[in-house]
Amino acid sequence: MITRVLEKQLIEVGKVQGTLERIYDAVASKGDLSFPQALLLYALVRELQPDLIIELGRGMGNSTAVFAQALDDAQNGKLVSFCLYENWQQTTEPRLRKFLPEEWFERIQLFTEDLTQFDFGPLADSAETVVVFWDAHGFDIAEHVLGHLLPLIASKRHVVLCHDIADRHFVSPESRLYGDKRLWRGMEACYENPDDFNDLWTDWAVTKVDQALPIFDFCRRNGIELHSVDREFRRDLASAEALLERLSLSVQSTFVLAYFDLSEATDELTFPPDLLRRHAG
Repeated sequence: MITRVLEKQLIEVGKVQGTLERIYDAVASKGDLSFPQALLLYALVRELQPDLIIELGRGMGNSTAVFAQALDDAQNGKLVSFCLYENWQQTTEPRLRKFLPEEWFERIQLFTEDLTQFDFGPLADSAETVVVFWDAHGFDIAEHVLGHLLPLIASKRHVVLCHDIADRHFVSPESRLYGDKRLWRGMEACYENPDDFNDLWTDWAVTKVDQALPIFDFCRRNGIELHSVDREFRRDLASAEALLERLSLSVQSTFVLAYFDLSEATDELTFPPDLLRRHAG
């Protein structure tokens, strides 16, 4: 029930909401992460108190900054962030340093490299509670996350949050129609030619991103539910008018997030091959 963390952490979120808004404005990439998503990520970290956050995909650093603020407020844990580009270092961090103290940045460890070649073993070994924020795209990354990273955290307290997965029950009715658009042919075609290609509709999800398919495949094989954050929000909090008002949310707020936890598996866990270890051997 991940949206319940907004209720449980209402006081802490309220204390820092102004700071989060200032940070959010400074990052200046609102199309990559909505403010409701930012509030949820902050509340989740304050609730779970992870000693390790693994951010797969950084971009301009919306989620990076939210996670860093949550860890700084908790005075616990570290954020390990991966991206192929240096947008954070070149643009976002200089903006944030104008009003945030030096120690705010000390819990962030940045990697600018191909994460499919990264060995997560040393990181995961010492962690007890892990939050994975999955916003890096493609089948190769999915294979590495599912086959290499997840076995390392399976026995630990954890949650895996998946960005860019909407719930079909809460998108516009018109988006269901094919219209003149062609079938979904992968994320690259959707982003490069959004007027020519449809999104993918599968199970309860609507998405452009390639990794959604292997995520659903993995969850189905293991008897794990891939939870819709938007569905939980409507079910658990949409009637909590006072809470929504305090958080500047509404019943129409959307999160476009999914999540899963390996401890919910109803079958013996099975993983794709760990190609990194296979090639190393």
